[in-house]
Amino acid sequence: MKIELAPMEGITSYIYRNALAKYYGGIDTYFSPFISTHKDKELNFKEKNEIRSENNEGMILVPQVLTANADEFLYTSGKIKAFGHDHVNINFGCPSGTVTTKGKGSGALTDSEKLEKLLDNIFSQTDIKVSIKTRLGYSDESEWENLLKIYEKFPLEELIVHARIREDFYKGGARTDALKKSDFCNMQNIKTSYNGDVFTVADYQRIINDFPYLDAVMIGRGIIARPWLAAMIKGEPFGGIDTFKSFNLELVEKYNEIMPGEKNTLFKVKELWVYMIKPFEEGELSKSINAGKLLKSIRKCGSLKEYSTIIKTI
Repeated sequence: MKIELAPMEGITSYIYRNALAKYYGGIDTYFSPFISTHKDKELNFKEKNEIRSENNEGMILVPQVLTANADEFLYTSGKIKAFGHDHVNINFGCPSGTVTTKGKGSGALTDSEKLEKLLDNIFSQTDIKVSIKTRLGYSDESEWENLLKIYEKFPLEELIVHARIREDFYKGGARTDALKKSDFCNMQNIKTSYNGDVFTVADYQRIINDFPYLDAVMIGRGIIARPWLAAMIKGEPFGGIDTFKSFNLELVEKYNEIMPGEKNTLFKVKELWVYMIKPFEEGELSKSINAGKLLKSIRKCGSLKEYSTIIKTI
């Protein structure tokens, strides 16, 4: 059973992925945050940096794209292939309104006929492996049966399912019962991966018990909250509070090297604490730390020096 890191826009950048691999490991495949496809536009500086081999050494990286047009996909995937990648993931899961109104992300799930035509045009012309990350539907989980029939028609490298509909966004529990009732568990020629609400080893164990034929489990928010989760699942050593401090200080250092201005770096690392405070609230890393006071001090700090001092004295 492989562990995959879910792409999270603004969070799982190559800086984050490298620090995660260095201090914790346990991840088999990393997925980059999405690149929007274009017909005649080069990849921008940031997009190129995300997928460069020198920024992803020692890891298997799958670039993800947002697309609603086959010609745009073919053009952009060709640019990605030039960087040495032979596999691209299409995002049909993003619930953001700015994405779905363009028919991209989970917006592609509103019109099954158009979705099938898009995939037919892509697979009839592409020379790169293609996987899909999808939701169960747009507004109702009953849409999943028809969507799955469409996906089964194509030679997907992998089908990754976030067990929610678009209207759920990330709220409420994952709809695992709807997934269990489908043929997703019995697909013969397509690798399958589950995504949604895996925050602990117990969550992971429950998923592989419910879906014993999975090839992988993709984890996003659970790993941001607990960077050691993948290693813990695999029974690998993952260190304690000192490793956690080193991991965070590395993020500060590396982000500060590439970001314009200290405030931007500070905003970037503070963003992670929406998730990382969870194990402190549950006394996982240290039972003597007041999680509320820690989070308040991080939110209030106004410089990288102050932030680093807070991390060092946790």
